[in-house]
Amino acid sequence: MPRAASITQDHVNAIANQLKAKSIKPTVRLIIAEHGSGSQGTVHPMLKNWESGNQPAKEGVTLSPVLVRMLQEHFTQEVARATSEVQVQLANSEEAAADLARENQAQAELIEQREDEVVKLTDGAASLQGRFDQLERELTAVQEEASRLRGDAERAHTELAKAQLRLEAMPRLETDLVAARAECDSERQTRIAAERAAAVGAAHKDSLDARVAEDKARIEALEAQLEAGAERERRQAADLTTTRVAVEAGTARLELAERTIASLKSDLTQARASERAAVEEAAELRGAASGE
Repeated sequence: MPRAASITQDHVNAIANQLKAKSIKPTVRLIIAEHGSGSQGTVHPMLKNWESGNQPAKEGVTLSPVLVRMLQEHFTQEVARATSEVQVQLANSEEAAADLARENQAQAELIEQREDEVVKLTDGAASLQGRFDQLERELTAVQEEASRLRGDAERAHTELAKAQLRLEAMPRLETDLVAARAECDSERQTRIAAERAAAVGAAHKDSLDARVAEDKARIEALEAQLEAGAERERRQAADLTTTRVAVEAGTARLELAERTIASLKSDLTQARASERAAVEEAAELRGAASGE
């Protein structure tokens, strides 16, 4: 249920009169601060009621022209003063309206929060209702199962009674029971033999499992050896690549040396030819000198 207001019109009137007696303009904020409780939405209309009740009463009278002029001048001054007061009241009203807007916004947010809580509670109630419906269905299924079991039990009791009647009516069933026991013993012996054979098979299976485990271990060892061999091959291939690069570099250096040697041989041949030509020329020059 809504909470009763903590501030009344009488409180607002008393506080406004006290402020007015102190030459202070009553406002919503001042009244809330003075009273210590209340909200913008509650105090604002009460203050408006107080202001409307404190307006001066107007009476129709007949005045002399001089007095009318004096009153007009005074009225003009009062109008200016009232206009100023109205502007102040308008500013206060705008401020109160802004406070009301903020309070309304806060109330709207609170309402939205409460609506979210209601939605969550509604969802929870729907979930609980679904769970309740499921439990009811499960209870119905259990009741039906119990009814079926009771029917089965009743039918079993009936069949048992019929069997007892047949047992009493046919004494030869004892012979059949002995034969059935013999057959059961035979089946027990057969089962024992089968269990022994199964034990032997299990032992053989364990042996096979051990052999499989050993073979798997050998395969894993071979795979490890193959992996190691592959790693060695990769290292050897890398070494071979390095060696090939080195050989190619050496071959290039050898070809360069061979070209250098060939060039030096050519230079040497040319030098020897030049030397022979020089010797022959010197010999000719010596012969010519001796002939003279």
